[in-house]
Amino acid sequence: MSQFKVRSIAFVCVVAAATSHLWAAIDLPFKQVFDGHSVPDGWTVDQAEGSSVVAKDGFLIFESPADKYAVVRHELGADNVTVTARIHDAATLFVAWDDGTYIGTGKVSPTPFARFHTIERREGQTSERDHTGCSGSAAHLMRIQLGEDCIRFQAGKGDGDPQWLTLRTIKRSPQYAGAPKVIVIGKNLDVIANKEMLVDTDSVGRGNRGLLASVEVVETPVNALRITEDERSWGDTKRPDPVADLLKNKDSDPTFEAVARFHPEMKFKREIVGVPGQVHDIGIDRLGRIDNSPWAPPIAWFEFGEQNEPLATKPEELRHRLLDGYVPIDTITTTKGNSQYEMEVFGWSKDFSPTNDLYGYVKLTVWAGGDSAELPTKITLRDNTEKQHVWEVKPSDTGMLTLCIRFKHPDPSTVEQISLDEYLGHHAKAERAWRDRIAKSAPFEVPDPRVNEAYRAWIAYSLLNADVINDFWEVHDGAGFYDIVFGHSMSRYATVMDQYGQGDYAAKLLATQIHYQQSNGHYMQECGLPDQGAFVMALANHYLIGKDAQWLEDNKDALTKGCEWIIERRGEAPNEGMCRGLIKFRPYNDYNDPVFNYLGNVLCCQALEESAKALRGIGDDKFADRYAAEGAAYRKNILDSMDTATIEHNGVQMIPIEPDTHRLLKLSKYTGGEYYGLVAADLMDTNFFSVNDHRANLYVNMLENQGGLAAGVCEFQEGIDHAYTGGYLQNCLRRGQIEKMLLGFWSYMAYGMTRDSYSPVEVTLYKSGENHYTLPHTYSCTQQLKLLRLMLLREEGDDLILTQGIPRDWLSAGKRIEVREAPTYFGPVSYSIDVVDSNELRMHLVPPMRDAPKSISIHLRNPQHLKIADVDSNAGENIKFDDQVITLSNSTEPLDLTVKFK
Repeated sequence: MSQFKVRSIAFVCVVAAATSHLWAAIDLPFKQVFDGHSVPDGWTVDQAEGSSVVAKDGFLIFESPADKYAVVRHELGADNVTVTARIHDAATLFVAWDDGTYIGTGKVSPTPFARFHTIERREGQTSERDHTGCSGSAAHLMRIQLGEDCIRFQAGKGDGDPQWLTLRTIKRSPQYAGAPKVIVIGKNLDVIANKEMLVDTDSVGRGNRGLLASVEVVETPVNALRITEDERSWGDTKRPDPVADLLKNKDSDPTFEAVARFHPEMKFKREIVGVPGQVHDIGIDRLGRIDNSPWAPPIAWFEFGEQNEPLATKPEELRHRLLDGYVPIDTITTTKGNSQYEMEVFGWSKDFSPTNDLYGYVKLTVWAGGDSAELPTKITLRDNTEKQHVWEVKPSDTGMLTLCIRFKHPDPSTVEQISLDEYLGHHAKAERAWRDRIAKSAPFEVPDPRVNEAYRAWIAYSLLNADVINDFWEVHDGAGFYDIVFGHSMSRYATVMDQYGQGDYAAKLLATQIHYQQSNGHYMQECGLPDQGAFVMALANHYLIGKDAQWLEDNKDALTKGCEWIIERRGEAPNEGMCRGLIKFRPYNDYNDPVFNYLGNVLCCQALEESAKALRGIGDDKFADRYAAEGAAYRKNILDSMDTATIEHNGVQMIPIEPDTHRLLKLSKYTGGEYYGLVAADLMDTNFFSVNDHRANLYVNMLENQGGLAAGVCEFQEGIDHAYTGGYLQNCLRRGQIEKMLLGFWSYMAYGMTRDSYSPVEVTLYKSGENHYTLPHTYSCTQQLKLLRLMLLREEGDDLILTQGIPRDWLSAGKRIEVREAPTYFGPVSYSIDVVDSNELRMHLVPPMRDAPKSISIHLRNPQHLKIADVDSNAGENIKFDDQVITLSNSTEPLDLTVKFK
């Protein structure tokens, strides 16, 4: 760790200056606006060499690297006050009693994304926390509220209603007694005052720039002077996780209903409709407005009646629903008085083409039970150019008011009214096209309507997030956001499409990536080293799943060049030490500096191993032998490095993600959450580790016991990032920990996506229902689709495992499960299960016949936990059973099984 040679003299001077005369408390109420061209009177600047504090453009602007400081201070001397600072970018508000006793709250940027932050220091000890994510550039009100027995750290919106969020409440300890001496605002006070809290600037940044607009000090309201019982209980005890507590019930699986009842559904919903491959997609946001991006103002919205009432003013007023739960024809409904309002939206282009003009079609209906007097007499479409399009509307003879329009997306100024017949004609064409497209990649039918709808919706959303650009299919992680290719994500998605029977589509995606591969074999689109490994592995997997020998012959050059690039980079790796044989490269898109990172190296190792299998399949033993040997040596280097890099912190053994910097551990403050947990789970998504590998155990321990999980999925920014939990849940499945896996699966459904339209997001503050606007999110779709497949069928080496992860309820009397020609690495597999009653079920199985697995195991999780008593089949001696598992060997022909339970 680099050591900062910074003395704490500056802050001592701050307090000494404030206490060198007879103390005079600040006059309340106090307000300072920094809108001049100099630092106002009463404020003193303290800055290190290489840092600056400048009055400019209506702000005080702080510029300072992480190892230096830049602050202003003002005398305070008043107790039980509330201090509020209006801050942009990364800056912090502190109040201080002396040079070693202070508290603060503000915004920091430990990664490219800003976070709310709180810190307290007393008696030589510092406690700091990074809280939920926020927009760094936006204005926020950061507030410290001093009470008689408590201190609150709060954040609020910078404009309009602040909607205060309490980040943290602490008891007011004796060290914080009396009036604090000074207000300090700026950057990196801990560098001045706390020589022990050293930051490694090579690996952890906190944001170099901060802006201060104003400061206000008032007396704390009387009703806020005392800590509340709720604040006291949260502060004194570890916060329980009621969702995780469901695992304590050993008699039944977690269910969606049980998981969903603890916290609200997602607030900020958004769906997209349109045509697969179109560059633009039609978004419908949380208030029923039409957008082209969730990060830009809506492009059009409807208002009703003479009072120009919007469809909704609060997200909770609307219900969102795709047609039949998955066809991208979106229906938004709400109630106003006695009237029912409905808005239906879909997209269409001629021939369902990704390159012809895209049109948005909208049908508005209002029904007041036949009472025409309750209906609006006009409907207005407002667009982002301030234009108004007004229609005088009259109800039909039955009292139904209907308006149909269309426009060329994303230009609402092209809007025109169309007849109901024209609308319905295009509706029918769009519905048929979508049903046909999704049916090609829907091999599963399970006895849960929610799951059947959801996984088809994930397929639809992922198809909409793919854009045809210059005749190439590019998969983006979002629509109107993340409109770039993240190579690692696109490769993972291509493999899942292969696994869902979309080999032709996957080949188009891989052709795009081959197009962007460099002549030296290197492939990177945004994410760094994981791009290379995931891309080469996706090429190999495309052959291993579909066994299209001609395709591999045609694309062998891309595969071998990709492998050779990996081998060449390993040739540049250290020959000894902890990072022996590892590639130093950009680790992923949120961090650009080259480091040794296990995720990228693991993916590159597996790329060599899988490529060896693929090339051997077409008889190219020369390259296959080379890559198999290189992969084995690479694997040993990685595992040896992990063993050497293992550290112990506060009695807990842990393996860093970056062995030489420990950056992600530092960012998570040596817990299993945040980026550390996301990458640790993603490591397990590769199946690199054997089932009970001791290294995997250390990563799992960090996730499960060191704050890495919330509601059964990965914790992130005081919320969840379920998309990156897939590897952890897959690991639970491999270990037979089905209840843990199901808890995460149902948390996906309850908190990782909208419950009514299955639109997944990357980050949710699941306790409040607030979520990022990044939905629908492709990587989430990918991981959700992958997990569902693994629940129904998965490969483990030479073995095929069926139904291991299904909920017990899916085997209740009268229910049916069907899998139709689902691709596996052994060839397509089909099966159906019909449950007669709690004591009997019947199964028809068509095993893979291309490359017979060594064994097929069928896990029958009986709802009453009954063991298998007898299996009647035509499998002869090739069948065995024990407990709830049937094992078949040498199965190459269709067979029927009648299973009876004790």
